[in-house]
Amino acid sequence: MNSYLSRELLTHLVIAIGIVAAAHVMLIQPQRTRLAELERRIETLQADVATPDQSRQIPEDLLVEADSVRALANEVRERNKVAEDVAQLYDQLYQLAVDHELELGPFTPRHLPGETDEPDVLSLRIIATGRYDDVATFLNALRDLPGFCRTTSVTVRPIGDAPDALVRATISTGFLTFELPKSLAMLSEDRDAQL
Repeated sequence: MNSYLSRELLTHLVIAIGIVAAAHVMLIQPQRTRLAELERRIETLQADVATPDQSRQIPEDLLVEADSVRALANEVRERNKVAEDVAQLYDQLYQLAVDHELELGPFTPRHLPGETDEPDVLSLRIIATGRYDDVATFLNALRDLPGFCRTTSVTVRPIGDAPDALVRATISTGFLTFELPKSLAMLSEDRDAQL
């Protein structure tokens, strides 16, 4: 009877080992293989991050275009500052008047908020008195101020009857402020930090 138990125990033991081996081959070995593949993939990705592949580099023409857009955003930001700093704008206007030998009266400013997708406008009414030629060159210089300046109307009237009499010009002009889209506003001077 001992040998029967031994044989039956041995048979059950062989079957159990067979089941464990089959389970190992069917369940555990594929997971080990998959885990090894994932570890190799992680190592490959880490190597790619450490030494970027040239095919993944940002094309040079895209970098040039990004620099161009960044420069335009910076120019808009700088030109907006003219209308945002009214005291500095007044100083610039008075300096232009001195340069063109004009006398300026007090300004009449109005802030006009823009509609959706429209710029805000700092509207100014400027009264300038001087010779006609000086008023004309002042208007050209006004157009060349660093901000976004838009002259909407000019009225010139002579003061006196003499041919070389002084004139008084009433100039309505607006200094525009454009709101940059958030994507452009976030651009910085540092290309490497952004790209």
